[in-house]
Amino acid sequence: MRHLGLLTGVVVVMLVGGCSRGDAEPPAHVADVYRELVDATLQRDPSALEAEVLQDYEVTDEEYFRAREAQKRCVEESGHDLSVSWQESGQTTIEWPSGFSEAMGGQDAAQAVVDAVMSDCSVGTTSTIEPVYFGMRDNPEGLSGPELIRACYARHGIEDGQGLRDEEFMEAYVGDESYLAAHPAAQECVADPHT
Repeated sequence: MRHLGLLTGVVVVMLVGGCSRGDAEPPAHVADVYRELVDATLQRDPSALEAEVLQDYEVTDEEYFRAREAQKRCVEESGHDLSVSWQESGQTTIEWPSGFSEAMGGQDAAQAVVDAVMSDCSVGTTSTIEPVYFGMRDNPEGLSGPELIRACYARHGIEDGQGLRDEEFMEAYVGDESYLAAHPAAQECVADPHT
């Protein structure tokens, strides 16, 4: 009988433990593209930060800033004496000490090192959290780039390309500079599909 009690305890712990790692159902408003990204992240071996932040399928401002700070800490502890700051616009500024470019073999080599460190440090911090954070704010429906531009065209009364496949639309009405030059509203939509 003692074994049955132990086995029951193990099953309960497994069931409770299983519910804490992203087994929650995503809220109805979460678009499939974000649900799939979160599911894929939680099914691999996510960092503790990713698991905690993404378990509810949403990223708060505070959680996103924690992810950025974790990436910043990683970069600054990389051994390259790099300093990271984020501008209010969301852009990242990376500073390095004088002589860094020369020590790395030139500006291009130094930039390659910085890019590699930023990329390595995004794993487990911002690489998944950031697209979910910005995507759900800027594109809550989870539309593709062409769909966003097409919707913007429609808001501006531009009917061109509405029946085309995404690739055809992008080639004919987004990639054609002469078309864009003749349609200022289309230019605005390509620059910012949320206009």
